[in-house]
Amino acid sequence: MKDEKTESLFQAYEETTIEIFQSEKQIEDLGWSEYFVITAWNPFSEQLSLDENRRRNSELEKDLLDIRAELLKAIGRSNDWKWFEESFAVRNIDVSEIVQKAKNYQQNAIFQITTEGRKVISCLD
Repeated sequence: MKDEKTESLFQAYEETTIEIFQSEKQIEDLGWSEYFVITAWNPFSEQLSLDENRRRNSELEKDLLDIRAELLKAIGRSNDWKWFEESFAVRNIDVSEIVQKAKNYQQNAIFQITTEGRKVISCLD
């Protein structure tokens, strides 16, 4: 059972706007019908400096490229822009592997995007 703080976090994730630095048409043209969105920013939602967050994301990017995942730069943000995290849209990786990567970078959750919609996947288990 989730506690009140966790419930509040996951509600914020549900309301997150995800922007990928490609148009929907370009993503479609690339054949991306299913992908995940992951970041290494702000482990367990503890805010770090911009430099530290970017360093962590660089490590994540290298890890993803090492396993030959395809990725595009993205950003996840609150609608009021009070919280944002540079991220990656990633495909050619299975759900268990991307969840493990998220756990390695102390993330609470990732997003799964499909043609049917978006789902928040917890990484806390």
